[in-house]
Amino acid sequence: MKKEFTPDEKMKVYENILIKEYGAPDDFLTNRTRKQEYVHARYVYFYMVIEVGKVFCHEQIFGYSALERKTGYDHSTVYFGVQVVKGYIDAKSQNLGKVINRQFEQYEN
Repeated sequence: MKKEFTPDEKMKVYENILIKEYGAPDDFLTNRTRKQEYVHARYVYFYMVIEVGKVFCHEQIFGYSALERKTGYDHSTVYFGVQVVKGYIDAKSQNLGKVINRQFEQYEN
């Protein structure tokens, strides 16, 4: 039987994916710096929470305004980040699905 994840748990899994699998700084969500590695990690995180959940979890975890309240970033920043990542999605994005599934499987055990 698969574990049901709460929205907060799903957000934590996405955060861990970026840190462990893609080398994002540990504090990419809380550090307000404009350094590219932080900004890019935040944008990918926003994309994962808004868009990837629709595909892999068959639900949208949070909308833009809800994610704004959760992270403290303005909804226009969240929207812009999602649009930036959508613009760069290519054939490599299929690997992201494998990584996400693998991470959720680890947390089920």
